Amino acid sequence: MDKKLRYFLIFTLFLVCSYSPVFEGKAASYSPYPAQNFLQNSGSGTSLRKAYQSFVYMTDQIYNRSLFRIHKPIWLQKSLKILFPTQVFKPVTMNQYLSIIARHLETKSISGKNYFLTKAIRSLLSALPDPYSSFSSPEQLRKEQQHEKGDTFKGFGIELRKQHGKVFIADLLSHSPSIKSGLLPGDHVLSIQGKKITGLRKAWRLLTPRGHHEIPIVISRNGTQKKFFLIPGKIHLIPFEAKQIDLSSHEKIGYIRMTLIVPGDGRKFLKTARKFEINRDNLLVLNLTGAVGGDLKTAEKIADLFLPSKSLLFTEKSRSSSFSEYSKTEPRITLPLVIVVNGGTASAAELLTAALKDHHAAYLYGSRTLGKGYIQSSWHFPVCSSNNKGFPFLAESASEFSWDCPNNWVLQFTTAEFIRPSGKRIEGTGIAPNVLCRGVSYFTSCSEGKFTPVLERLFQNHVVH
Repeated sequence: MDKKLRYFLIFTLFLVCSYSPVFEGKAASYSPYPAQNFLQNSGSGTSLRKAYQSFVYMTDQIYNRSLFRIHKPIWLQKSLKILFPTQVFKPVTMNQYLSIIARHLETKSISGKNYFLTKAIRSLLSALPDPYSSFSSPEQLRKEQQHEKGDTFKGFGIELRKQHGKVFIADLLSHSPSIKSGLLPGDHVLSIQGKKITGLRKAWRLLTPRGHHEIPIVISRNGTQKKFFLIPGKIHLIPFEAKQIDLSSHEKIGYIRMTLIVPGDGRKFLKTARKFEINRDNLLVLNLTGAVGGDLKTAEKIADLFLPSKSLLFTEKSRSSSFSEYSKTEPRITLPLVIVVNGGTASAAELLTAALKDHHAAYLYGSRTLGKGYIQSSWHFPVCSSNNKGFPFLAESASEFSWDCPNNWVLQFTTAEFIRPSGKRIEGTGIAPNVLCRGVSYFTSCSEGKFTPVLERLFQNHVVH
């Protein structure tokens, strides 16, 4: 063989090996297998084709809509490494990635296909720098809806936050197992179930209640390590509470506690606040400590009650555009407003807090908020199997498949970010109070401020905690 030809063939073989999607010392077998081939395969039933189309659609939406700029070949490579941890991958194109997914699907049973597709979507989300992404089953969604309605649910009642690469306890629900165990807000979480904790995703996974088994958690508090054991229990979350507090014959306080902002709370808030005004209360205290967020539109409506028309509420910035939201009505509540916040105040509750603070419509007492300014968008996909489990559209048999699917999987990831009226970010920084209050499980004392004496008396009576 001619020497030049031999060198050319060796160089060509080297290129083939270098650009093969899987490379383990030698080129892995690979042939193009685009999506349309899989969809046209006569062996693929209606439900399987729909499931695969859903997967392709989800992948496309994550790539095009995520707030984070993604280098597609590297993102897909990271996803494949998570999906196939024993193999070594080079960056791949979308067509190569989908080919790998399609080829693996054909070799699996229905239960195997369910598990594989679900794991594949979650691996795509895990490959993003997005701590708030999720792919939730109907069962997980039911639990979340229970929280929103204020129903009794099983859990630990613990809220986590990540700061400077460490995971901390942001807040604990009243009368929850986490409170009873001795954990405190501000504790640095070192390990859960013996596994080191460096991120929120892993922490939440290890904190998933499983029966009545206790879960060991190791924390650091004031430089000392402590070990606690959590046993899941029933928690009753009340999203909205209101009462009038008479501190003296001439001092009346209107008090509203919100742990979650849900649709309908805007009307409830207005009705309650007007009742306090009629009773000639001196002050309205809104307790948002531990408020994990909720409905954005409702947060806007509550801010509207205190702000002049056309006041900037927030600016929403996505990867490709931005828009600003403004108040639509004149102020309807004239009572002085104090908002109490802490490290568990998050998301929509922070949006409400920032709008009112930046326009000097409220005084903030407490400690710095969580700092969750990212916005997640959701996509719903129907589950069509009789047991309401498994990947969207994927049924056990043709007779079991139905287009009328009452339950949904929900794909959720970050698509935009809130910016405060002042132009400051919320994400990662939170909102600093006007007056800093000291305390752990509840506030005990505050720095000097206009309403400090009143707030301290509320704290001392454990009304605000």
